[in-house]
Amino acid sequence: MVRQTNKEKLSITLDVDVFEFVSKAAAEDDRSVSSMINVILRNAMKDSKKD
Repeated sequence: MVRQTNKEKLSITLDVDVFEFVSKAAAEDDRSVSSMINVILRNAMKDSKKD
């Protein structure tokens, strides 16, 4: 197994409705929940730079 050096592991707790939203979005985009959270956070970072 190849270890990715540019990743950090993190354990988080999500509200059920948040998890369901992210899980559904991930399934629709053929991604893992972890990958979808990363996409959402990256988009939020881009949006915050525009302000």
